[in-house]
Amino acid sequence: EVAAAVIQWHGKGRIRYIEFPDGLAERYQSFTEADIRRLRAAGFDAPFLGVADGIRDYLNRIGARS
Repeated sequence: EVAAAVIQWHGKGRIRYIEFPDGLAERYQSFTEADIRRLRAAGFDAPFLGVADGIRDYLNRIGARS
């Protein structure tokens, strides 16, 4: 999803998969999820973007600077 969003934004590129190094497997955290209850309790009620939409938004913002 992430790579596809970047490729789509640039209009070119390809995805190449590389095997994950065995020595890092037990040190890698493959899933994270923030606990946003305190953020919501503080009054933040705006929706969050999905990963692909967030990446496109970020690329649009930094692309506009150049």
